[in-house]
Amino acid sequence: MARLLRDAQVNTIWEGPDNILCLDVRRGIEQTRAHETLLARLRDAVSVSDDDDTTRLVSRRIEDLDAAITAWTKLDRQLAEARLFPLAQFMGDVYAGALLTEQAAWERATRGTDRKALVARLYARRYLADQGPLRGIDADCDEALQRFDELVAGAFTAEQT
Repeated sequence: MARLLRDAQVNTIWEGPDNILCLDVRRGIEQTRAHETLLARLRDAVSVSDDDDTTRLVSRRIEDLDAAITAWTKLDRQLAEARLFPLAQFMGDVYAGALLTEQAAWERATRGTDRKALVARLYARRYLADQGPLRGIDADCDEALQRFDELVAGAFTAEQT
């Protein structure tokens, strides 16, 4: 997660453990309102996607993230600092979901395939969906297992990179 957050930035030091990186998230929100640019980028990413369940889920989480940031800005400074890590994690999860959704739309448009849509769907289910009190353990099927060969066939190998 720290790498994803670090790579999303271009103008900061991004060194140190996660809790130190979170202080830079706070600075970005408080001093430069960087979250507004992030949220705009996330909304843009899902705007090119098909209106399917995954896109709707990611879109809802973008709005939830916006509400979470607003709520975070109203907290007492000490409490807000204590909540930075879960906020940063939430930002990273939604960022990844939006980019995967955007890539799925690109693949459908350019290649006519849906492997990236499968990856986006699996990611969204794992990290963005409410899986209920049993956390999906009671699910009677697993799309990742059913389509495992398809997932592996589209993955890069060391020789391809």
